[in-house]
Amino acid sequence: SSGINAEYGGVCIFKYFVRSDDPQTAYVMFVLILELLCFLIIAVSYILIKLFTVASGAAIQNDERGNKVIRQRHRRLQFKICLIIGTDFICWIPFLFMCILHYAEVLEATEYYNIFSVVLLPLNALVNPLLYMDRVSAAILDTMEKLWQRVKIIIKLFKSTAADVHVEKIEMNVMAQN
Repeated sequence: SSGINAEYGGVCIFKYFVRSDDPQTAYVMFVLILELLCFLIIAVSYILIKLFTVASGAAIQNDERGNKVIRQRHRRLQFKICLIIGTDFICWIPFLFMCILHYAEVLEATEYYNIFSVVLLPLNALVNPLLYMDRVSAAILDTMEKLWQRVKIIIKLFKSTAADVHVEKIEMNVMAQN
């Protein structure tokens, strides 16, 4: 057995979902641990970059002559870092947990294998290079900012409506007492 498995819906892909009695268990666990370590190294590296840009951005903001363009670049870089870590987390961590749960025989995950291996992980590989492109990450950031502005308007509207309802209830209670 070569580590390539065609039993998952006829798709020839690496066999990550193994049980303790599978002869490839040690190799698969090594690969999964290596992937987890790589994710952690990448995440820690990006978090450090984010911390350095936050500190640098704070120094620029404290400087009265702080350049607006530089602050904007820092904000976009921080957002890009969050997107990269987030997409890696969304794609890889559930897959690693699914592998562990399958190995521990807590969950029969074979039916989900094609979704992870043929859709989710390659999608992550496609998205990551796009996130490094400034235009793509800027478009995502602009869209999220517009969405956040709309959410804030809805929240404000909901609060004002809730306050009006509360005032009406108080008025009704006062009128009922008179």
